[in-house]
Amino acid sequence: PEELPALEVLTAPAVSEALFRYTLPEGATGGHLYIYDILGRKVYEREVLSRRGIIRWDLVSATGIPVANGVFLAVLVTERGVSAPVRLVVQR
Repeated sequence: PEELPALEVLTAPAVSEALFRYTLPEGATGGHLYIYDILGRKVYEREVLSRRGIIRWDLVSATGIPVANGVFLAVLVTERGVSAPVRLVVQR
């Protein structure tokens, strides 16, 4: 089977920031982290270029507004595939 991107939440629950650990599959040249609210609306997006690393999200949406407490889903998308979705709880 082909290797997929890996994504893991390191902060549970997220209070002031969220940290994600990621690994891109062999041969992937980059990808995007997408975070969605529970209604499926995209609230954040970030490009990733290194093979592995940590992404810090300050819990502020792409429009500059702090996100509300609640459950969010994050996925890492590359040209080689999509990670399993991970659940993030924001609780300030």
